[in-house]
Order: sequence, then structure tokens, then C-alpha cells
Amino acid sequence: MLAEIALRFKGFGDPPLHHLDPQIEYYAKQGTYRRHGNLVVVNAFGMRGPEVRPRKHQLRVLLLGDSIVFGTYRVGQNELISSSLEPELARLTARDVEVLNIACSSWGPENQAAYLERFGTFDADAVVWVLSSHDAYDVPVPGFAELLPQEPRALALGEIYDLYWQKQFKPPPPIGDPLERSLSAARRIVERLDKQALPLLVVHHWSENELAHGMDKEGARLDALFASLEVPVFSLKSTLLAARSHGQNPLQDALHLSPTGAHAVGIAIAHEVIQRKLLLARPSSTAPAN
Repeated sequence: MLAEIALRFKGFGDPPLHHLDPQIEYYAKQGTYRRHGNLVVVNAFGMRGPEVRPRKHQLRVLLLGDSIVFGTYRVGQNELISSSLEPELARLTARDVEVLNIACSSWGPENQAAYLERFGTFDADAVVWVLSSHDAYDVPVPGFAELLPQEPRALALGEIYDLYWQKQFKPPPPIGDPLERSLSAARRIVERLDKQALPLLVVHHWSENELAHGMDKEGARLDALFASLEVPVFSLKSTLLAARSHGQNPLQDALHLSPTGAHAVGIAIAHEVIQRKLLLARPSSTAPAN
């Protein structure tokens, strides 16, 4: 009993749940969760954020990514990239803006491509796709999704049991070349958006190691692919280093953004979107949300 109370006090016992999916692999399940003192709200489409609004006259931006966009459970609902991006875009455009947070922890291009194939692009006006160098080889791993929580646990001790087995999991070798699979999925996403005349901005996030030693070769392969497809890439290197030069810590670990870092990134992306005139490329629509 004391162990259960102690674990609940430390924030265990209410993990965000997941849907398993044969194409997407997994995505977050709709619900409101409390995680380590932070609020986690997931809508009906598995996005971390409020429900998708009826499509009227607002500008709509898809923010695509993985845990960098979804946010770790160490940051609250108002400390995400989207939480700063949306109001800043509204301020800069003097329009109603809706940013849809399409992401989940450990997703790679194959997961993201499958999500868009399943749910579509929500009649968006533009897409911002946040990628890190490791996404160049981040492909679905057989058996991993089954270890994610799918139903509520009666006890926090049950979650500790689940986390133990997640840490013990040894992934099997991937089928095929992960780099080629990821690059192929990235190409499919670009081609899909191009067919819909949807403006795309790729945002390249930098890890702690890359800030110190330079971009990984996998990240360079991603950038080369987007250059060949004539997709603009916005590097976050200067944004992260600028935050650090002002005495802020933009990263909470070797990769993930702190609340301060997420805010800086959201503001920087908003200004890049405006500078590149991404939201002027398509007229606003009144079509249904999905």
C-alpha cells in the first residue's frame, strides 16, 4: 500500500494509452492524463491537443513529428512547440490559426506516412515537419508496440511492471535497410503533399551531440533528400544555440526540448513560415476537417 502511494505521488499510475495499428504501428489514444504532474490531453485523432475544430475560416497548419513535437511527459500541455507556434502565427497573420499536433513518441517517417494515409491532411493550409537526424533510421520495430500501455492499469505497480519489460525488450533486426526505408517514406510524404499543392517546411532539430560536434551523417542524408525534392529545410541549430547563449537550456536531455526550448522553437518556426510565405500559397477553405 505504501509503495502504491509513493508511486502515485511520483506520477505513475496514469500513463497515456495507445492504439495498436497494423499500418501506423501505434498512436496515442484519446484521453486526459496526469503524468508526473503534467497534463497530457489527446484528441480523437491521437494528437496531443484539443479536438480538431470544424473547418471555417481559420488557417490550419499540420505540425508533424515524433516526441519532439508530441512532447515528453516531463512537459505540460502548454509547453509544447504547438503551444507557442499557434498564437505566434495568429499574431503574425492577424488570423485565426489552428495548429494540429500530429506526432507520437518514437515515430519515424514510416509511422508518419501511414498516419497521413489513414487520416489525411485535414484540409490544411501548410505542413511543418520536424525531423531529427536519428529519424533517418527510425523504423517500426516488431513487438515494441505491444509493450505500450493500451488499457488503464488498476495499480501504479502494474505500470512499473510494464516499464520493466519495456526496458528488457531487445528489438529484432529490422527488415531491409532502415535508412532506405525511412528515405522512401519521407519521399512518399513529400509526393503526397505535392499532389495536394500543400506547402511543406521541414524543420531539422539538432541533438546535444550535434550541437557540439556537427550534424550526423544520417541527418545530412535527410537534408540531401529534401534538397533533391526542392523542399525547404529550416535548421534549428542557430535557434538552440541562441537560447543557450542567453543563459537558457533549450534541451532537457540529449535530444528533447525543455519548455524554454519548445517556446523558442515555436516562435522561430512561426517566423520562418511567414518569411517563406507558406500560408499565402493556398486560399483558406471551408471543407470538412477530415
